[in-house]
Amino acid sequence: MAERGLDRLSIELSSACDLSAWISTKLNELTISDVNTRKRVVAPCFAIALDHFDAMLVLFGRSPKICSSAFALTRLVFESYIRGMWLMHCATDEQVENFSEGTFQLPRRIEVMIGAIEKTCDFDGQLSISHSSAWSHLCDYTHTGTLQVQRWNKFDAIEPNYSDDEILEVIHFAKAYVLLVAVSFAEAVINNIELANEFLAKAKEVAA
Repeated sequence: MAERGLDRLSIELSSACDLSAWISTKLNELTISDVNTRKRVVAPCFAIALDHFDAMLVLFGRSPKICSSAFALTRLVFESYIRGMWLMHCATDEQVENFSEGTFQLPRRIEVMIGAIEKTCDFDGQLSISHSSAWSHLCDYTHTGTLQVQRWNKFDAIEPNYSDDEILEVIHFAKAYVLLVAVSFAEAVINNIELANEFLAKAKEVAA
């Protein structure tokens, strides 16, 4: 009844906000045991991805919506997750220590990190598929490319022109990776398999 009269985008935005709040409630104030340098660099990567998602929702919730910045953040949600996963599962102890001290640069090409992650973790090539289908668009939005500029043009005006379907697409993409962030945070950082499975069940529910 509360959703009566709301359009599809408003309903999805409300749902995404509820999801973000639920994830935060589950993760906030949990204790990280056996804290080490690896966890000290991985946990922020995952937390930053969650922050980027929250920022997207705030921008979409404004009136008028601030779509250009929200779209630009979509890549950062994905990239923060990939960096966290690579540092957790692929980087050597020396690389992790050097990264924490600012003396090691992560691989410049994200597909290199994705390939290493898929060799180590059970993704069945899905990260590569997601990267191949979305990366060029994500970069375009982040770096003020043609796609971003096109969405600031109408026939008779220069102003934001993002369709509801386009906004829904980036929300759905970011939601999927935020849930993967939550799974990995619970599993690899907090070592709470029960919570990780709860997040995984939610991810499957959202994807259905």
